[in-house]
Amino acid sequence: MSLTRYEQEVSINFNAAEDTADLYTANPVWIRRMDKLVEANPEQFKVVETGRCNGEIISKTYRFPKRFVYIRGKDITRELTDEQRQEMAERLRRIRNKDKAGEAEENELFEEIEELGEGTEENTEEA
Repeated sequence: MSLTRYEQEVSINFNAAEDTADLYTANPVWIRRMDKLVEANPEQFKVVETGRCNGEIISKTYRFPKRFVYIRGKDITRELTDEQRQEMAERLRRIRNKDKAGEAEENELFEEIEELGEGTEENTEEA
């Protein structure tokens, strides 16, 4: 059973009395994203419920520290030179051609992209 895009919701719930937040999602992209966090950080991220229909997983609920919930007040814009783009594209091509051995380099590339974005944040709010 496949859910419509409208039904593929994501909901985060927490209160002032507890230190944890719950994230419910029926969105396959978010399920994959959260499953990776559970796998990488099992001490902080837990699957607390799995929703199934005809044996197929259609939703999951996760629990994690609410301090991880963050609303960014600015858009991140990355201004890269053509040379930087070519370098990143070439590194990504090399990574994709490798098997698991390329994961470390891929992580470094994503960290580099994040660092570039952090230095060029622009406030999108009107003054």
